[in-house]
Amino acid sequence: MFYFFTLDLHNEKSYLEEKAKRLRILCYTMTVPANLRTKAIAVNNTWGARCTKLVFVTPEPSSSLHTMQVDVQEGRGHLTDKTVKTLIALYKTYKNDFDWFYKCDDDVYIIMENLRHLLAQHDSYVPVYLGHQFRVMTKQGYLSGGAGYAINRKALEMINVNGFQVSDTCQISGKDEDLDIGKCFEKIGVKVYSTVDAFGRQAFHPFGFQKAFFGHEGGENYYVSRPYETVNILYIVIEWVRKSKCKPKQISVTMYPGPMKR
Repeated sequence: MFYFFTLDLHNEKSYLEEKAKRLRILCYTMTVPANLRTKAIAVNNTWGARCTKLVFVTPEPSSSLHTMQVDVQEGRGHLTDKTVKTLIALYKTYKNDFDWFYKCDDDVYIIMENLRHLLAQHDSYVPVYLGHQFRVMTKQGYLSGGAGYAINRKALEMINVNGFQVSDTCQISGKDEDLDIGKCFEKIGVKVYSTVDAFGRQAFHPFGFQKAFFGHEGGENYYVSRPYETVNILYIVIEWVRKSKCKPKQISVTMYPGPMKR
């Protein structure tokens, strides 16, 4: 006997679209006091307004921006310290208020609508850690801090309870923030999810949009992608730079052309 099942793709698409709209996403943007009146303002006035909540992580408060102060020495030598203390603060303050937590720097542009579509494909009860994957240094690789990465509420809980709260499990200070966080997630059993689409194209771009469109020489360990044939995003990036007078070194363009590889 044969049974035939019809998959209603239209209803599935509608479900994901509605789920994407309902997702509660907290974006936490790493910045420094010198950028609060420039790059941070640009983020706040453009894509950041489409986060459910946007906070800027900096040691100094701002009268015009929502900031989260962390007690850490500024500088590239303390990036891990800053991120670890931020994740601890987010867990204590917002662990029950948001579904996703997106980390990025103040020189990144995010297409939030597409990011929502990507995140909507994942369940909240399974820990998820996704972004641009570097396939080096660890068994499963780690995600670029420059391009930004997203973790769901379960992953935030695990990195705090099973990682930071357990002695000698995770590196909590240093300069290689993205690598250290990646190693920590690997140790506690949180897997990296691919964001390469069915056409072999990246969703997150850590090397600037020129290399995103025209290819990157780093090889598959760093950039598994082929050059894009469309420049639709170019107008958005140029508009943002023109209006904000900022020159971001990196952008994260979350594309959604097809089903994601698992």
